[in-house]
Amino acid sequence: MKVSNNKKALPGPIKFMLLCVQHLCAVLLVVSLGSLLLNIGIVGEGNPNGVKFYKLNPFVKTDTFEESEAFQEIFKDYVEKAALDTVISSQFGTTGEIDKSTVIDIVSYFSRKNLYETPNDMSVSYRLDDLLKWGMYGMTYQPYTIESLEDIYAYFPDMKPVY
Repeated sequence: MKVSNNKKALPGPIKFMLLCVQHLCAVLLVVSLGSLLLNIGIVGEGNPNGVKFYKLNPFVKTDTFEESEAFQEIFKDYVEKAALDTVISSQFGTTGEIDKSTVIDIVSYFSRKNLYETPNDMSVSYRLDDLLKWGMYGMTYQPYTIESLEDIYAYFPDMKPVY
């Protein structure tokens, strides 16, 4: 019994193009899988530094998530945030609530963190309430026209004349 094969062979250029497309798809598949495997991680939105990507290493064998480097980094960030919040609340709070009338010297606050070198005689102070409002809503001001020395003393009641 003879079986006839009615299939026709594809022309050479078409065969070559299909082979190239097949190889290209195989390379794209390997690159995509490798990229997915190497970029596994967790995005932490409630993190003190804003949104942060914590990378999980798929090649490090750990029995639990708590043993992973990502967990250690997340834990460290949140402990630092808790410590910072504790320090801030102890500096600005009284009886568990923030005292918005607390006066903060901005220069000494930043100098304490060694962010800037400042002269010792320089000082810029604001009430905590004003800083919080500026942080949330931006800075606003009300125009005030000063026409005389009495207006200055009325606007700044703590100011004493030097003459």
